[in-house]
Formats: sequence, structure tokens, C-alpha cells
Amino acid sequence: MTPPANFQLEEFFLSKLHLDYRPPEKDEKPTTQVNFGIDYTVGVHNVDKNRFRMNLTVNAKELNEESAPVGLTVESEIVGFFSLDSTIPEGERQIRARVNGVSILYGILRGIVASSTGVFEGGKFSMPSINAMDVVNTIEKNRIERHKNKGSQPKTKASAI
Repeated sequence: MTPPANFQLEEFFLSKLHLDYRPPEKDEKPTTQVNFGIDYTVGVHNVDKNRFRMNLTVNAKELNEESAPVGLTVESEIVGFFSLDSTIPEGERQIRARVNGVSILYGILRGIVASSTGVFEGGKFSMPSINAMDVVNTIEKNRIERHKNKGSQPKTKASAI
């Protein structure tokens, strides 16, 4: 028998999904690159410290070789509510919340974007595969750097919801 999961997605919903397709003009070059950005925020439940919320934002813009927008622009945000097993230590809880949250929500959003853009003139847009641990490490390091430059301390714990 498989033991119960110690990390569970309880609910999710899209809070933003904007897809805009701009076909190349007659003499315009087609898409050759994609600007891609990902970010998140995390909040811990006020009463039940084993529950949290993650807002994952993903934006992408296809560009031609002159870096002009052509093709698809994606602006999206997905919100997920998760629960963690109470036996997970606090430091590990913060890491699991971020890495697993990014991994799960990005996978859901990736499928939604691919399905939705499949009917566009330019065809399906496949968001790139990501390594959630690398994404979280990069975002957290960037936040620490920003706080160092501002002279303040970054939050080490998630905000309350």
C-alpha cells in the first residue's frame, strides 16, 4: 500500500490568462526567440500552518530577430492551495512548498496554455520544460540580492493568508 502524500494540491484556479496572437506582417520576419519570465509568491494560512497558497506568474512573448513582438504573447497567473504533512520540519516545509508548488502549478498552466493556443493561427505554444528547484533557487537568490541592494532583510517565512 502506498503511503499518503505529504504534499497535496487541494485546489487551483486561473486568476489571469491573456493570450494574444499577432501574425507576422507580409515582409516581417517570423518568431525566432521567446522572452520568458516566471515568478511566485507564497502565503501561509493564518490558522493552519500546514496549509499555504502559491500564486505563480508566467509571462512569455515571441519576438522576431529584431526583437520586435510577433507571434504569441502570454500573460498568466495560476493560484494553488496546498497542504503539507505536519511532520515536515519548518525549513524543509518552506523548500517543499516552493519547489513542489512551482512544479505542480507550472505543469497545470503549461497544459492549459498548450491546449488554448492550439487553435491559434500560429499553432500550439509549448512553454519550456523547467527544473523547479533551479527556478526556486534563482528567484530566491534574486530576492536576497534585491533586499541587499535596498539595505533590508528578505522575508525568510511566507506571509500569512
